[in-house]
Amino acid sequence: FVANRHASTCQSLVEFGLAPENVALGCATEVFTDGPFSSIPFAAYYFDGCGGYVPQIIDMIRAAVDARFHSMPSRSRIAFGVSIVGGNRDVIQKEVQVVQALVQQTRSS
Repeated sequence: FVANRHASTCQSLVEFGLAPENVALGCATEVFTDGPFSSIPFAAYYFDGCGGYVPQIIDMIRAAVDARFHSMPSRSRIAFGVSIVGGNRDVIQKEVQVVQALVQQTRSS
């Protein structure tokens, strides 16, 4: 399952063999909140934080956790992965911010 904000990328992913129903045009916050992935109880997530912009990564995590606990309210385990690129000097601080937000979000859900 892939969410991407660029129609040309979505089209390429389908042309390369991904099932069309597994490719959504939009950002993760949109497809988990109101979109085609909102009711799928994923067990793992991987977010590509292009540019290392932490608020965007945190928004994706919040949308995923909210959708996950809305569609499957059990306390089953989920896995998260992120890539934080850009601004290599502060990548550790960015990672700490993301982990703190993840812990806070999962505790409040």
